[in-house]
Amino acid sequence: MESTLVVVGSGLTGATIARLAHDAGHSVTVLERRRVVGGNVRDERHESGIVLHPYGPHFFRTSSDRIWDFVRRFSPFRPFAAELKTMVDGAAEDWPVTADYIDRH
Repeated sequence: MESTLVVVGSGLTGATIARLAHDAGHSVTVLERRRVVGGNVRDERHESGIVLHPYGPHFFRTSSDRIWDFVRRFSPFRPFAAELKTMVDGAAEDWPVTADYIDRH
């Protein structure tokens, strides 16, 4: 008799467990209480065409080629670069403070 692995929740952890189990040859059923899959890390396209993150943005970071190979099987990723600024005397300055800022003051 074949058994089925039941995964509760289709967020990042549940979806990963379900996919790895399926890839290993197991029968998998995923239960999700929300109307869409993806948990808190999903996004959706607004009618204007803008991509929105209903539960806030999530940034995926890893230096592992093995993990990148895995996740790119399911979705393309948009590049992201963070730029952090702080307000100093009414001007947006780099944070943490750079040598350039020190040289100017």
